[in-house]
Amino acid sequence: SGSGSGSVSGNNFASSPGCPGERMINTNTSDFSRSWNVVGDWKSLPRIPPLYVLCKTQTIMRGEGGSPADVARRICEVLKELSLDAVYDDCRAKAFVTSSDRVEFFIRLFQDNSDPSSRGVVVEFQRKRGCAYRFHRLAHAVSRAARGIASDPAPRRTPAA
Repeated sequence: SGSGSGSVSGNNFASSPGCPGERMINTNTSDFSRSWNVVGDWKSLPRIPPLYVLCKTQTIMRGEGGSPADVARRICEVLKELSLDAVYDDCRAKAFVTSSDRVEFFIRLFQDNSDPSSRGVVVEFQRKRGCAYRFHRLAHAVSRAARGIASDPAPRRTPAA
């Protein structure tokens, strides 16, 4: 499990080998915290780097999503509701999330470069390891919360007849 292998050990996490420029990150440093303190100004979010390809699991909020701080607050709330563990990097507007069934993924916030006048926020979900189906279910729930859409009610079980 070397650097860039995508493996997680202790309080370190690394990106997949397909993501150049990413490095092993120690979540014990002062860069990471247990609460996401994103500045309310849209301009404070990182821009999407040139040649960076967003993952398919992303959502773009233009106007309707509120400030980046509102989006981050809603994401934090739903992560707690879903009992997901997360550490946050405020400077890079990035969260590393882990579920009890070992699904691990990043959530990143970016400025929407496609239409600067919209002051849009891009929320990207990037799976690092674990069940793809479970990741997509979690990403969908967090994406809905980020957009301010109420979560799906828990499915009701009907007693067998």
